[in-house]
Amino acid sequence: MDVSLNLLPPNSTDLLQSAINLLTSISLEGTSDFVISALNDQINIANQLLLCNNNLNSTECTTAQIASCDSLSSSCSNQGECTQLWCVCNQGYYLKGCSLSQTDYDLQTQLRETLINSAVTSMNTQNILEMMSMINALTQEPYLNSNSTLNMTLKAVTQAIQVLNSSSSNNPNISNEIQAIADVISNNFDQITTASTIIFRFKHLIDLMTNCNSY
Repeated sequence: MDVSLNLLPPNSTDLLQSAINLLTSISLEGTSDFVISALNDQINIANQLLLCNNNLNSTECTTAQIASCDSLSSSCSNQGECTQLWCVCNQGYYLKGCSLSQTDYDLQTQLRETLINSAVTSMNTQNILEMMSMINALTQEPYLNSNSTLNMTLKAVTQAIQVLNSSSSNNPNISNEIQAIADVISNNFDQITTASTIIFRFKHLIDLMTNCNSY
């Protein structure tokens, strides 16, 4: 028997795609907590691989995320400008270190949108907590989300509130469900704040370039 061991690290988009493949074979409406938890773990691993350039070491990943761009071995992944200790990425590159290309960004965004849509369409009075926890995992990293996912998430929050309002008045999970909705709303605020910061940095870089050209 020929037995081979695959030691290649997991691929972020493959993890998101496998989550979608699983959802096509099951019904989220009656899925167990164990399956949802496994899906969320898979999404979180995909998030870390994307943010940390395929590094699964949590300590190194956290260090890289808070490091200023001039302290990185490859400043802004050679795809941006290190200004005032942060990267302003070239067009078509994303993340704090400009390490994600347009192709990979678009692919992971598309997969993320598919998963959000699956959670929204499957939401009912019995699984608000599970569906919102899944949306929370998908939207907790602002650098990995777009205006499109933001709009989808806002619709998901609206639907969750509507479903919650239609549930029984003696719902024992209502506190946890409200907290799950609040967590997703918090993610939305983080994304809006991050987008505003990126715009500010870009404008600041333009101002610096303009001032340099004036001399």
